[in-house]
Order: sequence, then C-alpha cells, then structure tokens
Amino acid sequence: MLRVLYNLLCGLKKLNKLRIVSLKTQVRRLRYFSVFIRTIAEAGSKKGYIQDEIIKWSLSSHDYFITLASPTGEIIRPRTKIYSQSFLNYYNAFKVFNIFTEENELVILTRMGKMGKALLIEQKNFDYTYRLTETEKLLTYFMIIQSDADYIISLLEALNSEPNKSQEYFIKNFKEIILNRLNKKISYSSTSSRYRIFDAINRIKNWRNAERYCEDIVPPRFNWFIDLDLVDVESFRKCSTYKLSNKGLNLLTRFQNYDQKYRDISDQWLEESFCNSSILLLDKNEFKFFAIYNDNEKTQILENVIEKSITNFRILNLPRLSLNQAIYFLIFSLLVQHSIVCEYKEIVNWIGFQRKIGKRKIGIRKTAREYESYLYFTD
Repeated sequence: MLRVLYNLLCGLKKLNKLRIVSLKTQVRRLRYFSVFIRTIAEAGSKKGYIQDEIIKWSLSSHDYFITLASPTGEIIRPRTKIYSQSFLNYYNAFKVFNIFTEENELVILTRMGKMGKALLIEQKNFDYTYRLTETEKLLTYFMIIQSDADYIISLLEALNSEPNKSQEYFIKNFKEIILNRLNKKISYSSTSSRYRIFDAINRIKNWRNAERYCEDIVPPRFNWFIDLDLVDVESFRKCSTYKLSNKGLNLLTRFQNYDQKYRDISDQWLEESFCNSSILLLDKNEFKFFAIYNDNEKTQILENVIEKSITNFRILNLPRLSLNQAIYFLIFSLLVQHSIVCEYKEIVNWIGFQRKIGKRKIGIRKTAREYESYLYFTD
C-alpha cells in the first residue's frame, strides 16, 4: 500500500500546474533582482530605505542604461508620492516571486531570498551596469521559470515559430498564443490543476481589451530574454524585431516535451533537469557532472560548500537547515563556482538519510509539508 501511495505521489509530480505571474509592464530589467536582494539587510529593512538605495543605484547606472538595446524599465525618483510607481511595480513583482515578505513594517528576505543573497555576496564583480553575472543569470532564470513558465515558454515558442516579428505583433496575437497553450496543458495536468487552468482560460477569454493586458505580459518578458541573451540583440538593434539566439533555441529543447506537441516544466523537472538546462545561459565552455566523481571526491567537493551553508542559514544554533534553501545553495554554488552540474534530486539521493562529510554527519529529513523538510547535521 505504501508503495502504491509513493508511486502516486511521484506521478503527480510529473504533472503540470499553472505557472503564471501577474506584473506590470515596467518590470523589464532583471538586474534589479540582485539590487533588491543586496539592499535588504539580514534583519530586514524599511521599504523607504530600500527605495532610496535602489534609486541611488539607478542614478549611478543611468549612463549605462541609456546604451541598452531596449532602454526601458528604469526605477526613477518619485515625483509627488512617497514611492515612485516604477519602484512599486518591481517591489510588488519580487514579492510575488517570493523573494521577500513584509513583517512588522520591515521587508524581510524569505529563505530563498537569503539563499540568493548568500550566492550574490560571493561574487566580486558587481557593478553599476545592467549586465547579469553568471550567478544572476542562474538565480533570475530559476526565479522566473518556476513561477512563470507558461508565459515564458509560450513566448519562446512563438519566437521560434514566427521569428523577425515586432513586439507589437506578439502583443496583438498573445491572447491566441496563450489560449492555445493552456488548452493543450489541460491534457497533461492533474485534476486539481485543471480547475485553475480552466479558470485562467475563462478569464483570458473575457479580456475586454486584450492588447492592454498583453502590454503587461509581452514587453517585460522580451526584455528578460534580452538580459538573458535568449534573443538576437543585434537583430533587434537593427530592425526592432525579435528572433531567438542560439542560446534561446537550445534552451527551448531542454524543457519536457510531451508527444512532440507540448513543452512544459514540472516540479520533477525542476528537481531533475533544471541545472542541466541552465548551463546554456552561462558563458563557460566546459562543465563536469557530479555523477562522474566517486564518493570520496564528492565528499571533498561538498565539504566547504556545506560549511558555508551552515554559516549562512543556521538559525538559533539548531543542527538543521531548511532543505530547499540548503540544497539549492549547494547545487548553485557547485555550478557557478566550480562548473559542476548537479541536480537537486541527485544530491538529495546521494546524501540520503545519513552520510559523513568532513567532520560532520549530514542527513536528509523529508516531511509531508515541503517547507518543514530539512537537512540535519552534527556539530
């Protein structure tokens, strides 16, 4: 009976849920992701302080901003109100992306926000430009694909099937594009997810001014594609039209492909294939895979990274860490700093119930509620 339940749960992880994020058209520059995270203090920061620091950064970066292929999405000073609308648009978007939360008038990083900050503070080349570092490409891609895959993949597929079209063309046709996708998605989704998908389909069908809605969907994501080098920037500069770059074309092939008709991601894909997909965004030429190393070599590779995760994420001196926070820090550190590709599920399975790494014993403890799962360690 337990085996049947286990197989059922594994089967549900393969099915697809709705991944759509609602945000304003202003949210066009992925660099602000790391600027926000770097600005928020460990114990939290006031919202006004965050705006002041980000506007300082924007002003210092303005000369670079105006040279961008698509110089839009800059956070500017408020004119009359306390907060500028451009700041609030990004603030609300990153809150939806679960980067931070609000508590007692303070803005507090979530566990995943703290994981991102721990990775970002290790990079030495943070500057006043809008160029994404390797770490930022990895983190921002993870942030948008796990929450917004339906919009992201539908637009990548549209650019693949109809290259060299203007942004206005895709704004005009996006309602049809996303409805076609969601109608296919139903066949590959669990019963509980289908209700949300049907609801989304009905809401989109009832858009009174579809192009107005699509102006908040298409331009931000096209700018994200520029930031991630997924579209041909030179083609855009010359003709103001979009087509996928080689990176974009290759990335599209890494998503799950159902019956050669429908591409998507699932929780299972995030655990088993995300890192292998994300290396296409990085500018490194050679990667090694965690699987090629023997157990002693794996232990040596992980020892220092595990110590960093304990230093960064340990709370109240308890001998355990949030599982997702710790594991994503481990695999992203290996990928960016050591060019080693290791998937979430791969490292969880390797550590298992208990494994000795350095002077510590490390083990995985999972619960029915994912946020209560943890990695335990001995001192």
